[in-house]
Amino acid sequence: WKRKLQRLSSCALCQDVLKDPVSTSCGQWFCRQCITSYWDQSGSPGDCPCPQCGKRPRTSN
Repeated sequence: WKRKLQRLSSCALCQDVLKDPVSTSCGQWFCRQCITSYWDQSGSPGDCPCPQCGKRPRTSN
């Protein structure tokens, strides 16, 4: 469980301790700034797959 705890407390993008953590719809955790930058580079967050698992966010229309 130690590895899982470490994974939950570190950002998958910067590999550092989570700063202002946010969770995606698929349950992955990122620093707010990291995921925002990722979405900015990738286009629309509503259409962008998760950088960790590749799942697309669930959008409610």
